[in-house]
Amino acid sequence: MGSEQQSTNNCARKQEALAELTRGARLHSYGRGELLSDIREIHGFVYILNAGSVGLYSLSRQGREIMLYTFHDGDIVGLIRHGEVSDTCSYAKVLVDATLAYRISYQHVLQLISTSLTVTSYVCKLISRQLGESYRIIEELAFYEIKTRLARTLVRLALSSEELIVPATHAELAAMIGTRQEEVTKLLCHFRALGLVASAPHRRGLRVLDLECLTSA
Repeated sequence: MGSEQQSTNNCARKQEALAELTRGARLHSYGRGELLSDIREIHGFVYILNAGSVGLYSLSRQGREIMLYTFHDGDIVGLIRHGEVSDTCSYAKVLVDATLAYRISYQHVLQLISTSLTVTSYVCKLISRQLGESYRIIEELAFYEIKTRLARTLVRLALSSEELIVPATHAELAAMIGTRQEEVTKLLCHFRALGLVASAPHRRGLRVLDLECLTSA
């Protein structure tokens, strides 16, 4: 089977799984900064994204915040119940205005997993991808200094935009790399002075000017 056919089949299976998961559910719109705070409890909810993005955060007792994952179209926020395995506070925050999502009972999703092979397969892929991203974050926190972590994050975010735009705020970038907002601001000034990034014209965020040099920063 060719890669194009495989991609088509994967897309079809994804759409089939999402159709089963969202059958009868209403689409809701959420604004930037809005919290999805009911994803921790066993009898809470999950959010299946249709458009936009949501960040999953963990907050320590000392008030230190880190972003664990960023969810996009087709992802399910709340599949992994972080409150069951951690004494930190976890929550999801909407990152983009007009984010669209279906709000569905967690127990309903568990029921579908037990009865639908299509849903089970899709959910397993989502969890596998989320765990893989968690491993990447752990490796970067353990092996790279703050400047390198920020540079790698800017490159990764820029590559998801045709114009190489990074829309994240300084606070969001700090949460992604596990540092203070002030440290991010200082490093971004340094990257600007080197000609690696610049303010994005007529929009919020930064434009990455030199991917190659930033990658090796």
